[in-house]
Amino acid sequence: MSFPGNDTQPWTSLAATMDHLTDTWVVSTPWRPCGADYADGTYTGLYRVNLESDRNVRAPHRLLLHHSTTLELASFHTMSSVLLAYFDGHLPAFSALPRRPWAEVRRRIMVTSSSARLRRPVFDAEVTVRLTFGEVRNVWLSRQMVFFTCLLDIADGRHLAEMGMCLNMRDDLLTP
Repeated sequence: MSFPGNDTQPWTSLAATMDHLTDTWVVSTPWRPCGADYADGTYTGLYRVNLESDRNVRAPHRLLLHHSTTLELASFHTMSSVLLAYFDGHLPAFSALPRRPWAEVRRRIMVTSSSARLRRPVFDAEVTVRLTFGEVRNVWLSRQMVFFTCLLDIADGRHLAEMGMCLNMRDDLLTP
């Protein structure tokens, strides 16, 4: 059996990218993607969340979306969106980069910073996550990297997240 993603072919949609990423996501999660769309620079994903999974004897509180699950959703949605943006050339900085196999590009996407603001409780079992790209800094010629910011709206603005990212094509930073 070959490892999925050893090709450079783009997927035609955010949903197809999420399906492919789900096949290789190794963490057991209380959520699953159930819908996705890309339109006008916004990457929108719909996720079913098993809120019951966080309830136990020590925490018999109301079912709600916890911070850790919010960060997992943000990470997965960001990775899916960045992969689609890279392979479909949604950002000019990504269009100019050399084509690499999917699994290699996934390995080269690094988080440089993240923050989440939990503004209001979320009690919904279906959560919408919307991502747009903020600042993009292309230092390809000098460092073989592209830095960018992903802005995430989670559960219709009840949670917000921002992730600083880097697409690193330098081999010397990936090997020990």
